[in-house]
Formats: sequence, structure tokens, C-alpha cells
Amino acid sequence: MKTNKKDTKWYIFYRENSGEDILLEMSSFKECLSVSKELMTPSNYMICIERNGERIKRWDREIIAGSNKWINCPPDNFEILGELITINRIIKK
Repeated sequence: MKTNKKDTKWYIFYRENSGEDILLEMSSFKECLSVSKELMTPSNYMICIERNGERIKRWDREIIAGSNKWINCPPDNFEILGELITINRIIKK
């Protein structure tokens, strides 16, 4: 993938648990990867990297309450819209 073209526009699109969509403009693919890692917190549940408005990379967080496990998935995969509901995991002993 060529990432150094001067006319290439890079964005991070992410969705908070509240359902709010946020778009951040970045200067490079490398910066997108770095900022994406910082955004991988339990307060967000989807992060995408876009090149010229097209999604090229995406991560979804496991939607179990309190989880911070992120899964690499296809950019065009089904996505949850709106506020994330809380799903609690019950462990029987």
C-alpha cells in the first residue's frame, strides 16, 4: 500500500459507546495507527482508518461490559449503530 502521496487524505473514524461518531484528520497512515491504538479504550467500540474517505482498516471492541479486547475485522463488516447496550458476562462457579 502506498501511503506517501501528498494528495492522500487520512482520517480516523471512531464511535463512542454513547453512539457519537467522531472523525479526525491525520497527516499519515503511521499517525493513524498510533492514534488508533490510543483510542482503543472501553469508552469506544469501533475504530476505522480511512484513506480518501474509504475505510481500509477497522477494529471492533468486544461488547462485554468492561472488556478492552479489540478484534481486527473487515472494513465493510456489519456495524452497530447508536448507543452501545451493556452486556454483562456471568461466570458460574
